[in-house]
Amino acid sequence: MKLSASALIFDLDDTLLDTTKYILPEAHKVVCNFLIEAGKIDSFKSFAQLHTEYRTTGTLQNLLEFLAHRLSLSDSQIERSENLFFTFFDSSTVKLKAHAKEVLSDLHGRFDLHLLTSGNFETQEKKVAALGIAELFATVNICKRGANSKAQHFSRIASIYSAPSRVVSIGNRMSTDIVPAKLNGLKGIWVRYGEHAHEVESQFNEKPDVVVEDLKEIPQLLTRAAYFDNLESS
Repeated sequence: MKLSASALIFDLDDTLLDTTKYILPEAHKVVCNFLIEAGKIDSFKSFAQLHTEYRTTGTLQNLLEFLAHRLSLSDSQIERSENLFFTFFDSSTVKLKAHAKEVLSDLHGRFDLHLLTSGNFETQEKKVAALGIAELFATVNICKRGANSKAQHFSRIASIYSAPSRVVSIGNRMSTDIVPAKLNGLKGIWVRYGEHAHEVESQFNEKPDVVVEDLKEIPQLLTRAAYFDNLESS
């Protein structure tokens, strides 16, 4: 028997967790030091210039994919840089975005909340534990990186509910949080913030149902019963 309910699936990094402001600068330093040692760049200034280039190209690659191509990294160098980046953890850098805790507390109990994050399992698990938010979610799901991996979880979570169109994915990245959710019959709220805020809707066949700049906008949208009715009739 399937439950008839309204559910929200939250991404973690740059959706709830302020990854861009606190974690990325430190993780980038670790990768930068490796690239300097490998003779691929000569300074952090060079790394910063490459990062600026990445942010302005509109590429759908993540930063490490961009660097691998731009610097012609070997397979072993790609593997090492990815390992350094995705396993980086410093509890002092793990901080929620403004309004995140209030938003989750407001929505908790009125909707089924699910957390779906991708990356290194142990690192993501540590982030969730450090934030102390696991108790607010019906399920906490950690999957491998990539849209296909998240798509499987979107499909599985949506199957719990009689109306998948009443399940809403909320995330900061079009390519992994919105597009695969929409392809599985869910709705999508794009939180345009952080490392992937440069993604352009026109690059994708699937579009978000709502775009917000701040998490505090979300409860107001979802407290209106007509909001879901409008989504289902669109």
